[in-house]
Amino acid sequence: MGIVGHHPQALESGPLAAVRLPDGQTVQAIVLRRIKDRDGSWWYQLTVSLWARVETRNGSGDRLSGEPAPTEFLAPAHAVSPIDGHEYSSVATWRHPATLRRDHRNPLRRPRPDGRELPWDDDYSPDADFGV
Repeated sequence: MGIVGHHPQALESGPLAAVRLPDGQTVQAIVLRRIKDRDGSWWYQLTVSLWARVETRNGSGDRLSGEPAPTEFLAPAHAVSPIDGHEYSSVATWRHPATLRRDHRNPLRRPRPDGRELPWDDDYSPDADFGV
């Protein structure tokens, strides 16, 4: 028996997490990315395999069948829980530019003699992860 909510071949693309759905059900989904939105809230981009209706054309006529299809969705962080034995350190993190911490200095920025920060002194290092 496989894991509910994911395609066996998709396990290669990321760690699994438990996701509580709005109706109270819990499914396991593959974690694709962490997202810190402009208001400071955290979200997870996840994927599960759901059934898709597929039409196949062949010499004897059209055929309809159900096949697994990856389905991506976003869930608020409070609805996502880690699963023991899965490593999450390689999950990409994207932060909205408005949430970048000003106290984390860009190592390439030259220090200002008066110590003042300017609007462009935000951290745009790889840690900020703009889709990286």
